[in-house]
Amino acid sequence: MTANQSLDSGGKKPTTPTIGTATGDFSTGDVSVTFTASTYLGKGTVTYTVLASTGVTATGSSSPISVKGLTAGTAATFQVKAVTDSGVSSDYSSASNSVTPGVKPSAPTIGTATRNVDTGNVSLTYTAGSVGSGGVTYSVTSSPAGGSGSGASPITVTGLTAGTSYTFTVTATNAYGSATSAASNAQTPGIRPSAPTIGTASAGDASATVTYTAGSAGSGGVTYTATSSPGGLTGTGGSPISITGLTNGTAYTFTVTASNAYGSNTSAASNSVTPVAPPYFPPFFPPFFPPFFPPFFPPYFPPWFPPWFPPFFPPFFPPFFPPFFPPLFK
Repeated sequence: MTANQSLDSGGKKPTTPTIGTATGDFSTGDVSVTFTASTYLGKGTVTYTVLASTGVTATGSSSPISVKGLTAGTAATFQVKAVTDSGVSSDYSSASNSVTPGVKPSAPTIGTATRNVDTGNVSLTYTAGSVGSGGVTYSVTSSPAGGSGSGASPITVTGLTAGTSYTFTVTATNAYGSATSAASNAQTPGIRPSAPTIGTASAGDASATVTYTAGSAGSGGVTYTATSSPGGLTGTGGSPISITGLTNGTAYTFTVTASNAYGSNTSAASNSVTPVAPPYFPPFFPPFFPPFFPPFFPPYFPPWFPPWFPPFFPPFFPPFFPPFFPPLFK
């Protein structure tokens, strides 16, 4: 080789470029290599060639140069040389930092957040995007902070505060980066009360009372409602609950429902009871007649008289009754 073969026809051989930084583009799997250009005093133009330690090359007219076609997961360093348009090359630069190329996953598509009223957690669905260079994990972030969860769809989000409204995002992550979904719909987590334990139903006149034992209140603010079957008549309150407006002679069972802002739970059915009207005669006759005229009543008064007699006659004439009403002895 002659000295002229190392020189351009218009001047000297280009100086060696100074290597800069190699940076992975994890959206594409390429690597961008920066450098400081050569000094060249000859005629024509200079291009630059980047050589990866894995053998892949790329060219460009200026810094940075993007190197494509690299193997994901395989680390590489990079060198740069200058080449004139007449083919005279500089020496290669020193090696760059090492970069392991790869592609991060694309953002998941958010689905629906649904609260679980028995646990106070939220279930969040999503649709995964591309996995990039693989090894993807999916995790949930709540807003405001506090909730967390990870895994395949649906993800269970725990650590939430009852009564606080949250939205959620899902982030896909692998060794090369991450991407995050849009925000979900809002949910306010909380726990519904557990079902009461039914007690005993007792019948009255067109009414009944129902006892029960309350379960856990969940996230609080519980209302207890007793409901008749048939009829759907209701009463509310603490145990025992009174239900009115029932039909005498009809058999009823009852359930008790515990409700709060997050849902409800209903007990088993009670025993069957049949409301009845009280007898008409006993409440009026026994308290008045026996003390006054038990030996004389049957001969003196026909059956229709008792409802009117007790309130008026006994207080006035108990000792004088027979002499004053002689017609009654005939």
